Amino acid sequence: MFSYDKYFDEIYQSLPTGLVIAACGPKSLVALRSFCFSLKGAAIRSGKDALLYKDLPMPIDWNAVGAQMNESGGRGVRLFIVNRFEDNSTAGLIARLKSEPGFDRLDGSINPARADLLQEGFQGSGLTLVLTTVAEKESQILDRRIARKMGEEQGVFVGVEHARISDDFYSVWVTMGATEKHYAVDFVSQCPEVPQAQPRHQLVVVPTQPVAESLAKPRSSWFRRLLG
Repeated sequence: MFSYDKYFDEIYQSLPTGLVIAACGPKSLVALRSFCFSLKGAAIRSGKDALLYKDLPMPIDWNAVGAQMNESGGRGVRLFIVNRFEDNSTAGLIARLKSEPGFDRLDGSINPARADLLQEGFQGSGLTLVLTTVAEKESQILDRRIARKMGEEQGVFVGVEHARISDDFYSVWVTMGATEKHYAVDFVSQCPEVPQAQPRHQLVVVPTQPVAESLAKPRSSWFRRLLG
């Protein structure tokens, strides 16, 4: 059976350190959420994990997010995904944009000063941040892709589009400078999680004589040091 996982594995492996902007138009917010889920799944399949932020407060408490990133980075997490548009309703979209005025430029990009700070900080730390934003028009996603390819804008850009409501797939474009790759992928409705390790069965040694009697016997030197 064909699996789209290999496409996301390729995307995951291709992402450099620093800031990655993932953007879509208003009608593709469900596809954007699916993209974030699938990217986290690729990190898990690689033997690592990604920290996916969703259901974020309005406005986002960036100090709390930063503290959690520091803690997770210490555990080896290298990919952080901040989906600011988990609520894909019109009301949720408007509320998010109003809660963080000036952050989004509504053309598939974010405030340049913020972008520069995030790029510098994450690249310097050897980490990757995937940050979502929106465009008022689907055509503006194409504008961002062309600007990257023409060298007019810098940084990695991921464009996401669900062209027709009737389609059971959506498109992803990953643009890095003059290089761009296109993927047609299926939807994922649940966020993947790292499988829980199964508890190991421990061998229980049952003394063949009463405990008090066994402890009263002389111990070897290493056993004495071990038990103090």
